[in-house]
Amino acid sequence: MLTDEIADTCNKRLNFDLNRGRVVMWVLIVAIVLLGLKLAGIGPFATLSWWWIGVPLAIAFLWWEIVDPMFALSKKRAMREMDARKRERNERSRKFLGMRTRK
Repeated sequence: MLTDEIADTCNKRLNFDLNRGRVVMWVLIVAIVLLGLKLAGIGPFATLSWWWIGVPLAIAFLWWEIVDPMFALSKKRAMREMDARKRERNERSRKFLGMRTRK
């Protein structure tokens, strides 16, 4: 599992948040593009094995249907985002009221 530091570094430098499942989304997009190229019979993709299309689709399916619910990754991410908004709102309120901010 990636540490928060590595994920933050990837997010800042690459503008790519590994904690949001975008990697799986890219796998799905690639699979759909490959499927379209194979069905259209374009170039070398017409002779491409169905495994090249089925495996990325299976990975995306397994991620969204098994891994994500099993570890509650989406819920944890939503809770972190909600806590961050709450913390920011509290800091703004404290600043407005002239109180010390918490660290």
